[in-house]
Amino acid sequence: MVIGRAFICTLLVVAVGLLSACAFTQDPAGTAVAFAKASTGALKHVFGLLAFDAAQLARHTLAHHGVNGAFVPCPVAYGAYLTPTLTDVNYTVKHAMAKCGVQCDMISTCEAFRYSVNDGRCVLLHNYNDTSGVSHDYQLCRKKRLRKFGRTEAPLFLADEYVEQAEAEIPIGGNISVYAVGSSSLLWMTWLDQLHLVLRRLGYTLPVVPPLAQGGQLYPTDVIACEDTKYFEHLKTTRYGRIGWSSWDFSHEGWEGCQKGYRVIEGHEIKCQHGAGCAFSHEPVFVSDIAADAARSNITLIATWFNDDQQWSSHYKCFNGQKHTQHQLGTVTINSLLRTVRSIHAKNPNTWVVIMGKYPQTFHHITYKYLRLLNSRIRAVLETEPRTLFVDYYMPNQDEGDFFQEAHSGHPNCRGSRIMAHAVLKRLYEERILSRGLRMASLDKSKLLNSSCDSMNAGECHSSGLCWVDPMDRKCKNYGPGSKHFHTVCKGTICEGPGPHVLTVGKPKNASRPLRN
Repeated sequence: MVIGRAFICTLLVVAVGLLSACAFTQDPAGTAVAFAKASTGALKHVFGLLAFDAAQLARHTLAHHGVNGAFVPCPVAYGAYLTPTLTDVNYTVKHAMAKCGVQCDMISTCEAFRYSVNDGRCVLLHNYNDTSGVSHDYQLCRKKRLRKFGRTEAPLFLADEYVEQAEAEIPIGGNISVYAVGSSSLLWMTWLDQLHLVLRRLGYTLPVVPPLAQGGQLYPTDVIACEDTKYFEHLKTTRYGRIGWSSWDFSHEGWEGCQKGYRVIEGHEIKCQHGAGCAFSHEPVFVSDIAADAARSNITLIATWFNDDQQWSSHYKCFNGQKHTQHQLGTVTINSLLRTVRSIHAKNPNTWVVIMGKYPQTFHHITYKYLRLLNSRIRAVLETEPRTLFVDYYMPNQDEGDFFQEAHSGHPNCRGSRIMAHAVLKRLYEERILSRGLRMASLDKSKLLNSSCDSMNAGECHSSGLCWVDPMDRKCKNYGPGSKHFHTVCKGTICEGPGPHVLTVGKPKNASRPLRN
């Protein structure tokens, strides 16, 4: 149609030109100028028609082929029926497509959706092979199978167990490499491994961060058995964990700055030796090595400071016997955490660094005011650093329920670990880092202590510290505190493939541990 109209217009231009030429020869001094003007006007009209038709053609192409003659790419968790060729797509279009995908994800029976760029219409489909309409302006996006799970594995969460958002940093089905550095919570607790399991069940892929720093490992060492141990214990999550260490043990370049066996941090002399009371390892540890491993992750979790406020238990031997207030110790903690965070970001400024809040190591595990203030103080300073978050949470005390181990005194049990893992997920989703997160009502005390598992929906069940959704029958059930004794998962630096454990009967000879993180 455009070509036909252009041909007619061209004939008109020629005709006008001939008429103007004839008129000019017969009356060169009179009407030639008028005809010239008429000819110019005709040319403008012709090119105006051509421009109008080009715009119509562009709109027609957009309506029938997405944008600029190609279909718009589907959201990452969806596959396109027709291969898209666009890479630079208008943000509004991408956002609308992503929102359409979220709508489909929220319905477990939705297998695909069609989206029209032209009229902004989203059509959800229950038939995976429905291709009707895609020859025009409806792009067909089919839901991908994000992961393949064995029959004994915990499968993907159902639609009522998660929430989604369209403008987050890590897309559904995207890669999340997780790394952690800290004290014994990484070796005697399961919170990191529970976090891995939930991310996996949300559809993310978790490539292993190669543990290149000396002493890095893929598994915890000695942990109690949980209701869901068989689903997460075989998962590899790289960590650098040291029992009894404090934040300053991880944050320096070996023994750099040490003089006569001590280094000065924020005006306080601290002994250049690792472990509880600074009385154990003399092995130099380089924060640059830890940072190099962390830099290969999307998310690095830091739990290095849980022992900092426990110096009273060793009579302040790290400080040459000089008693320090909690405020003074907090100043040293902040200095050490900042050193660690900045070392990681010097290697990779794009890594998210997540500082774990501290749980109470007090009589009856009560969260006293000093601990709330300490967590708030550290959060206020550390979150001024780029791409750095602080994860706080409430850990119920002894009078409120069973949330701490017997095997490793002072350490949260399976329930407590689950609270920590869910707190991390909640913060990552709220900060728009995760596109898909775990559906939770909240993590306040009333929700954590709700034990009416039978009557809960999925979000309420995920919020309770006393309940869980059994992946085999999808029912909300009681979630126990875990076994009284620990079993060994891994001894040594890198252990390959420990299978899902079944708790052995009987208490191991080395089951008793000091109150250390």
